Amino acid sequence: MGALSIILFSAAMTVAMLSYDVGSLAVRVTMGVVTVSGFKFMIRDGFLHRTEVQWAGWLGLYFLASCMSFIFAVNPQDAMVDIWRQAVLVVFAFALAVLLRRSKQSELVLMYTMPLLTIGFILLILFISVKEMGLPSLDLQAIRTFKFALLVDYGISVNPLSWAAVLAFLIAIPVLVKYRKITLAIAVILCITLFISGSRTTLGGLLLIGLLFQYVRQHRKSQSAKVIVPLLVVGILALAGYYLRDYWQPLLDPSEFNNVLTGRPDLWLAALQKFIARPIFGWGAYSWSVDLDKYLTLGDFYQQQSLLSIDTGAFHNAFLTLLAEKGLTGFAAGLGLIWFLLRQSLYLYKNSSFLSQVEARMALLAPFILCAIAVRSIFEQPGLFGYANGIVDYLTYSWAALVVALSATLRTCKQETD
Repeated sequence: MGALSIILFSAAMTVAMLSYDVGSLAVRVTMGVVTVSGFKFMIRDGFLHRTEVQWAGWLGLYFLASCMSFIFAVNPQDAMVDIWRQAVLVVFAFALAVLLRRSKQSELVLMYTMPLLTIGFILLILFISVKEMGLPSLDLQAIRTFKFALLVDYGISVNPLSWAAVLAFLIAIPVLVKYRKITLAIAVILCITLFISGSRTTLGGLLLIGLLFQYVRQHRKSQSAKVIVPLLVVGILALAGYYLRDYWQPLLDPSEFNNVLTGRPDLWLAALQKFIARPIFGWGAYSWSVDLDKYLTLGDFYQQQSLLSIDTGAFHNAFLTLLAEKGLTGFAAGLGLIWFLLRQSLYLYKNSSFLSQVEARMALLAPFILCAIAVRSIFEQPGLFGYANGIVDYLTYSWAALVVALSATLRTCKQETD
């Protein structure tokens, strides 16, 4: 039942790509099936590993902070919706970790279904991007218009969809890597897809994490990497800076810089001001648009009207959204969740030799995937601190549950061998 529930969950996320209304319901139903399977294993065994207890504790603390924010929310009805969704995701993430540790078949099924999700995401993005925009464009206005058209015509936000493709690919690498040519082909096509779709932050984050992973990987093999890789990065940045030198001067203008980042700095400043206004418990979930017009200061009239018209993405920064909507209590709980996952990821990385081949590969990747999630959270909302209503949120917590399950397995293994 465990492996079957994982297959159904992955299939539901595939359906959600094509029809969000139907897919969202299917995802929630299959999340319930996974949750039941996890609790079934827990009741059968009659115990929890310490790592699983800690995972439940941090998830519960984050959920409690959301509840506290709800009490003081300016829009209690919207905040109640968030409470319900967060409750479902928290219980699912805990139950999935329990299921994955006790059912190795489910663990492998989760990773083996990710390549299919990746290919599905890529095909969808490519099809819609080429149909709507044709050849890729570097013009910011063209990219902005294209993304808005996708949202209106198809109900698809391309930034979360592109990151879902990347995250699914990263989770799939441990089972894909033995097919090196296939892995390389998917990686190249994925980068091309991200470029065509205009998902600049996702593409930049993927390339950054790739360079960081190669640096650490080569550093473990050769000390020369300590010099070669940084020099290579500096050389690439210097070359890019030289060819883009005519663009640097305008970026010194705050308004132009705000325009290049499609209004994000204006939203970030607004989030900070709203946090200062209500620092302890925040404004409540989905409150980012409340009185937003009073806090936008950088963009011109038309750009501010554009920002006021959007209804997704919040402040385009998960950390600042957390501060503004759930205050210091939510932010502290969120940082605690990241700290816990970082500890588990580093533990897996340092002790990967105790795991099986596929599990060891995931262990080696764990810190880098967490780094990628954190970096992207600077520019986008969905993920660890999203509204628990999208594929990116589900995939992120699925990966986190996998890390917790592997960490608990590894600690048990080491205890038995000591």
